[in-house]
Amino acid sequence: PTAITRPHRTRQQPPPRPPQQTGTKPTAIMAWGNTVGVASWVDRLKRNDATLTSVTVFRGRLFGPAQAAEVCDALRTTNTALTELYASGHPMDAATTGLFADMLAVNTTLRSLCVGDTEFGDAGLIALTPGIAASSSLESIDLENKGVGDDGARALGAALASKGCKALTSVNLSRNDNLGEAGVAAVCAGAAAGGILTTLSLAGIALTDEGCRALGELLASRCPLRRLDLTDATGPGLVGGCGDAGTGAAHIAAGLAARAAAFAENNPNNNNGEGAAAALGRLDALVMDGVLLGDSGAVALAGGGGGRLPVGALSLQGCGIGMEGGAAIARALVGSMTAVEEEEARRLGVEVLNLRNNKVGDAGAAALAAALEAAGPKGGLQVLDVGSNGVGAVGAAELIRRAVGLQNLSLFGNEALGDEGLAAVLEAASHGGRALKVLDIGGCGVEEAGLIRMCEALSAGAADADTAEEDAGDESSPAAAAAALQLLLLFPALETLVVGGNPGVQGDAWEAALGRLREARPWLDVAWRAADAGDDQQQQQQSSGQ
Repeated sequence: PTAITRPHRTRQQPPPRPPQQTGTKPTAIMAWGNTVGVASWVDRLKRNDATLTSVTVFRGRLFGPAQAAEVCDALRTTNTALTELYASGHPMDAATTGLFADMLAVNTTLRSLCVGDTEFGDAGLIALTPGIAASSSLESIDLENKGVGDDGARALGAALASKGCKALTSVNLSRNDNLGEAGVAAVCAGAAAGGILTTLSLAGIALTDEGCRALGELLASRCPLRRLDLTDATGPGLVGGCGDAGTGAAHIAAGLAARAAAFAENNPNNNNGEGAAAALGRLDALVMDGVLLGDSGAVALAGGGGGRLPVGALSLQGCGIGMEGGAAIARALVGSMTAVEEEEARRLGVEVLNLRNNKVGDAGAAALAAALEAAGPKGGLQVLDVGSNGVGAVGAAELIRRAVGLQNLSLFGNEALGDEGLAAVLEAASHGGRALKVLDIGGCGVEEAGLIRMCEALSAGAADADTAEEDAGDESSPAAAAAALQLLLLFPALETLVVGGNPGVQGDAWEAALGRLREARPWLDVAWRAADAGDDQQQQQQSSGQ
């Protein structure tokens, strides 16, 4: 699965756009200005300019009913090239929205649409849904922060369930404060009935227990959902352990468990997930960043998946998870399985786990390490972020020593680590960390002396490996040379080392030691300036673990 990244957007920015199609070189128009109309690019739409495939109309641009009508007319009658239209932040009345609905019913090439402002509301969505229900090409509808409530969501749910809605795979309903449990349930039921939705975004929505139940039922259905985004979701269904009955996250877990069970039932012979079973195997990503689950919510979430959480990338940044919750998530990484089930279970398990900005501490890190050791060198988890979690020397060393199959580890922002913790990490590396490709120890309070000792340890191992290879002579096989390298090098697979944000990177002696390390390991990319570490580095780290 791809690494989890959370977009940081303001209300003035348009949503991100998917990549352009290949073929004739496309043009993406971004319409600026306060008073200039749309004539220049609408003329290109009317001429069916094959290079104009994407248009974004920013908020300051004139885009009223007359301009919108021209665009709809072009897309309804002549244009077959435009695939994306983003005109978010512009007021749109019901009559104008109806023109978009009429256009969607006949246009066969528009794939992505975002129109309306915060006043779009239920009336706007109700007017638009006949076009959504009839569209043969629309794949993505972005309704973030559009003032949508339950009535509009019911209309959208009915459109999703209709047989005419043949392409819609992505729905974004984030940051609609008026959306309640009835609307969430309607969308989930429609998606389950339609059976084609792969991405659902409900970031910032207040989820009740019944809303979580509806999500669980959607996960358990035959809908091929691949990504569920609940970033910053609030409400009694999730916050502080999932409501009074403690069932909100448990509903989601139950849906994941049913999903995994359906996969196992329909795929008894390990047929590589062919057919309908593949659609039920696991989510590619579950994002719950900023949801205040606490330990009780994390324990409830970890209870699903038939022993293993059937999620490829699980992001739980800033969820208030402590040692107990971290240990529960750790257990869900492994689950219980027979040897026959092991390979299939790995295909269903978590490969990317982001626990940044929680409080699992050394005990939680040790529990994660034990789980990874139990999974073995071919275990599913490849990327682990326990940055800013109060992890010290003991927890960090355990992760290095016991996480035998881990490829990408971030300890960023664990300031208590310091020189002592880094020394413990290096000592542990003589026993583990063989598969690690990316290690982030940025912002961990390491002084110059600690960084120099690290450079010396890594450089010495490289020098010893070179000597052993020379002593072996020409008769040494490539396999033997590789084995010698593995034995002598600390972190033999390491490609990226992040140390920026530590106080020790300010000294001259550190730079000299770094130079020697780069001579010894020219393949190793060391990021040490302050701008190289932290969140800007995170995406690079995680993508390396794919």
